[in-house]
Amino acid sequence: MEAAADKLQAAQARLAAEGGSCPDLDNLLATLRGLEKAEALIPPNAMAARPGGDIALPMPLPNAPWSIQLFKGLWEYIQSGVTGSGSIGYVTTSSALFGLLGTGMGPFGSMHTTGGSRELSFMPASQVDNLARQGMLGSLSILQLLAAGLALRVISRDASNLAETAERLTATIKAVWGTAATTTQRALHARLERQQWVPQFGGTGSAPTTPRGAEPAKGLQQDLQQYCGLSSGDAAMQAVWAAALTLRLGALAALPEPSRPQMQLALCDAQALLDCCPTPPATAAHLANAILALQLVGNASSFAGFDRQRRQAAWQLGQEVLARAEGQQCWYSAALAAITVASLSRELGLGLQSGRMRGAGRALPGEAEDYLGRGREAAARVAGYRRHLKPWLPAGLMSVYANWVQQAAAMGGPSPATATDAARGDPVGRFPVCSYCASPSLHIRRCAACRGPGYCSKECQRGDWPRHKPECKAAVARAAAGQSAGAAAGQDA
Repeated sequence: MEAAADKLQAAQARLAAEGGSCPDLDNLLATLRGLEKAEALIPPNAMAARPGGDIALPMPLPNAPWSIQLFKGLWEYIQSGVTGSGSIGYVTTSSALFGLLGTGMGPFGSMHTTGGSRELSFMPASQVDNLARQGMLGSLSILQLLAAGLALRVISRDASNLAETAERLTATIKAVWGTAATTTQRALHARLERQQWVPQFGGTGSAPTTPRGAEPAKGLQQDLQQYCGLSSGDAAMQAVWAAALTLRLGALAALPEPSRPQMQLALCDAQALLDCCPTPPATAAHLANAILALQLVGNASSFAGFDRQRRQAAWQLGQEVLARAEGQQCWYSAALAAITVASLSRELGLGLQSGRMRGAGRALPGEAEDYLGRGREAAARVAGYRRHLKPWLPAGLMSVYANWVQQAAAMGGPSPATATDAARGDPVGRFPVCSYCASPSLHIRRCAACRGPGYCSKECQRGDWPRHKPECKAAVARAAAGQSAGAAAGQDA
């Protein structure tokens, strides 16, 4: 993780020397540095030092080194996850924090090894809700539950785990804000019904203004101010509110088949986060939440339909997200926004053509073809961002971008084999393929010994070594024999 951060920092310095900048790069670097800080703060033996073992749930944060270090480390971890929400899966799965979290999550979670792989398991959401109702969730417990939501969002794609994660986060929100959270949720629900379940920019949002007077709200405010440097109690609660909603939105959006209540809750979270989004967006994290909102709009057609007004609102949201990403030069976010707009536009066009779109009503003449054309225009933009991403984007994320280019080509964008960067004339999308995982990447590294197969990461090279080892040794031996024969021929001459 430190090496990756150093490479990004060097790329950042090169861009700055040339008079340029890239908020996506800045965002990812801040995420990595925050994770490094969290790793340094979270004590490996946190639970061993905790009085009462895993059972005690101290209400005010104990004034002890183990608790203060753990509290500060978990907050750094949570903030890094929220900051890098667009790429946190790539970042966190490659870090040592997975193991460290297993030492600092008791009594809510633990780490165990099964079949050689490490897994995290967490307290059922119903038990967390009971503890919240009894007022037993203190400041440290709140951060442990938020960190658990982030960890499971990264490592799990199991629907039941994701649903449990969302429920645990809901219990955590209720523990901090009580009935104020429910009131805010109802207001968001009613507003989105009026907006036909299409979130919009332009609101003025904040955390619920009347958190419950007793612990843990006051204690959490005080601890975040005292130990984490937040300027005020309002700033502390706003940061916790945004973190909880971002994590719950991520869990719900990852569900393969969300129920209608789950989808509506996710859209409410998306709207609340858009309300807190400044103009222009302060970080790429704001854009990541906006793109998730756009993706959810299409999924919500199962109950909201897609009449003409909702189609236009969805398209306007997509255009605004894309314009904000490009305006802030967040090129990675812009690529994701463009492929999302292309997918949504194509869905609208094909749905209108087939006549099977729910609640579509009578389409205007040429409307289906218009949406299909808009989709092709958005798809055509995806490959063009390469010149901005190539100088700095890590191999794992570049592989993701390469897949977006291929998806865009399937939707009418430039073919990966023939697209060109108009600004530089470079071939776009001619991504070599990893010899192990078959993922396309601009950062393929050849085997240093034989210069044969190429890999997108050290992990892939190690994974392919049992297969490649015999042929590698044979290739090296052949090369050595060839060199010896050449040397002997030279001596004879």
